[in-house]
Amino acid sequence: AVDAQALHQNTAGWPAGLRLSLVALKTRPGGRRGTLTDRYLFDYLATEVLDSLPLPLHDFLLRSSVLPVLTATRAAQVTGDTRAADRLDEIERRGLFATLLDTEERTLVLHDLLRDALAARLQRLAPDDWVPLLERAAATEPDAQRRIAYLLRARSWAAAEEALATAAPELFVAGGVAEVQRLAQQFGADWRQRSPRLARLEGVVSLLRWDWPRMAQHLATAAALAEAPDTRNDAERQQAQALLAMALYALDRNAESEALIARLRQETLAPQTRRQMLMADATQHFRRGQLDALP
Repeated sequence: AVDAQALHQNTAGWPAGLRLSLVALKTRPGGRRGTLTDRYLFDYLATEVLDSLPLPLHDFLLRSSVLPVLTATRAAQVTGDTRAADRLDEIERRGLFATLLDTEERTLVLHDLLRDALAARLQRLAPDDWVPLLERAAATEPDAQRRIAYLLRARSWAAAEEALATAAPELFVAGGVAEVQRLAQQFGADWRQRSPRLARLEGVVSLLRWDWPRMAQHLATAAALAEAPDTRNDAERQQAQALLAMALYALDRNAESEALIARLRQETLAPQTRRQMLMADATQHFRRGQLDALP
């Protein structure tokens, strides 16, 4: 049986899209909606819609396909097209599968199928433009999570990690623990396996969930990576070890915790790392009953 609700959602009620989806499913009843019907729809959009557009509008649509919504200001920043406002006028005039949102600045949302077709065509016709456009979109995006998402799509791992590390403290305070973890897990496997900072952030996620064994595991990994010759980073190693000392206390592995604290006391620490080390040290004083030393 055809899943009418799913088809309607996939095509947003677009009549031609619904018809093409039904044709695809009748031709290949066993075909998956996300592959077979999308190919029919993409082929239709490419031949009947995109190929008939004036070249300036066609190129504008290709380059702006990295954006989920279009405003003249944002589209001009990303595409470099100074006539972005005129292009949006033309998109509306032609009825190009776009919805006008009720916002202060005119904002258009392209139909998902059209944007997917445009993005696929952009990567095929101008593959060298894909990453710079995403990085430009990230640079002009005020929302931290969307900015990181652009960089992840571009596979710009170093920039995405820097952006995530900068945004993480505020996200943690705002209750965005799951969001930090979700973003961290979207990095390429090779990068994740070699990044002490991502391992440390995963450790903080576990801390905020009171998952001490997993916290200790992530932070021990972060510290080891930060000491490895090809990923050496003393600041990251120190921060991971200060947090690890706290996790080891919770796991009653106090001799290991005290050894880390003693090592860190001999080093010059960044203010935040020093605070974390002192918190771990305070737990050990409390455990030993040295309450006069706590202040």
